[in-house]
Amino acid sequence: MTRIDSLPVLIVGAGPSGLMMAYELTRFGISCVIIEKDLLKSPYSRAIGVQIRSLEIFKALGLYDKLVEHSWPIQGAEIFAEGRPPITVDLQPTSSSFLKPLIIDQPHTEMVLEQALEHLGQRVIRGVQLLEFSVADDGVSAKLKDINGEIDCQKFSYIVGADGAHSMVRKSMSNQFLGTTYDDAFILADVQCIHAFDHNHFRIFFKKKQFFAMIPMQGEHHYRLISVRRGERKKEGPSPTLEEFTSLAKKVVPFPVEIKNPQWISRFFVQCRSANSYQEGRIFLVGDAAHIHSPAGGQGMNTGLQDAYNLAWKLAMVIKGQAPETLLDTYQQERKPVGDFLIDRTDRLFKFMVKSSLLACILRRFMLPWFAKKPLVIRKFGEILSQTAIRYDEGARCEHNEHPLVNGICVGERMPNFNVISSHLKKTDIHSLLINLRISVLFFMPKGVNKKPIKQAQNAAHRLYEKFGSLVCSHLIFASDYDAEKLFHDGDYLVLSDEAFLTGEPYFVAIRPDAHVFCLGGLAEINELISTMRQFFKSHGEH
Repeated sequence: MTRIDSLPVLIVGAGPSGLMMAYELTRFGISCVIIEKDLLKSPYSRAIGVQIRSLEIFKALGLYDKLVEHSWPIQGAEIFAEGRPPITVDLQPTSSSFLKPLIIDQPHTEMVLEQALEHLGQRVIRGVQLLEFSVADDGVSAKLKDINGEIDCQKFSYIVGADGAHSMVRKSMSNQFLGTTYDDAFILADVQCIHAFDHNHFRIFFKKKQFFAMIPMQGEHHYRLISVRRGERKKEGPSPTLEEFTSLAKKVVPFPVEIKNPQWISRFFVQCRSANSYQEGRIFLVGDAAHIHSPAGGQGMNTGLQDAYNLAWKLAMVIKGQAPETLLDTYQQERKPVGDFLIDRTDRLFKFMVKSSLLACILRRFMLPWFAKKPLVIRKFGEILSQTAIRYDEGARCEHNEHPLVNGICVGERMPNFNVISSHLKKTDIHSLLINLRISVLFFMPKGVNKKPIKQAQNAAHRLYEKFGSLVCSHLIFASDYDAEKLFHDGDYLVLSDEAFLTGEPYFVAIRPDAHVFCLGGLAEINELISTMRQFFKSHGEH
């Protein structure tokens, strides 16, 4: 029988989620094959918003600088509703060091990921189509057809469907793709818009039954336009034209705007759908294969990126023998609720934006000004859109109560990203410490700490290493460099370089490779961590 760890993982689809999956597996030393049926990359894109949580991931992986080269910052939104003066909605800060999302055309996001993948020696195999596959106890047998029509049968350990809304992988599962398609056709255009206002605000216009949006992109006067054709419900229909967008702008935009130089124009229907299962044995779904969203809030691509970020480390640990296959069950437990929640919220938001009923017009006229005056509401809304508020209430996490002294850090939530300085005076941040295939245990030492808790933390780190070996890495983090220099001489340590440290008793935080908190507690509660880790990971002798 073929050893499962000797077989590669098959990734079907080279969009953002497939590329993130391939990059992460390759970075973790897991063999994979990523195929894409289309020989040429599509120049068209509906996904343009890279949210704050995704930016944190790109930064931790060292890819942010490449990504930002193709970006445009958004400062907020201006909403023109039913002839009233514009309502300005400024984005509120989140718990991240990133203050705003970025507008980046999807082809550029894919380019950054694909170049990073190639730097690791892995390439997308284009022009290859998955015809069929079957799953057995010892792996996945797949039939692939290349551009020349040659058919090859290969064996893989697992298969990941990143092949979009019409996923062949999903259709091969005992799965349903439940949801709705909106009644009206939508039109998109990638154009230049000349007007007298700034190029840093997302502008939305409502006037009776008309909806029109102008999204600034990188490049002089470069915009993405979106509108709706009321009552057009047939799959086939007339292609949009530049004249159509110009006519719409004259009807609803209360200032002069010249629309010209279209790069592309498209017509499409919006759907909100979710697979009832993201996993079936050795089969997994990520991105649009698992869930498709309305464009409201720019959630779809970001959710897919984080599907892959969640699944990759679990799959790598199982293949490497660091965790039992039951760890893979937590992918469905964690990501399915997130996908369903975001679909529900984007569906409500999109209907609020585009419905043409009298009630919808009245709500937009009176609710939007109220909304714009509520900073706490805008902040909460921003945390949802930024995806920094995602929390896993079940899955790979400790179940015991959180330590009461640790405000702002919760089991299942993303770890806040504090800046730190190493004992060698190297600047970094918490998220950058977490990118290895390990559970990172951070021992926090408040100001005025004495030697006893430091010794406790060292003993705890030693116990974790004895039981789990290289699966765990530990860091000692001081609130004060004075305390660190005075009390700790036995190795490397970190010092918080900002005011983010939470005062109180010393405590530990165990964090997963995807930056979500696995466990936390006081130093005397380290047995809780060891006990819970045994449920999800293999001990040193079991590898």
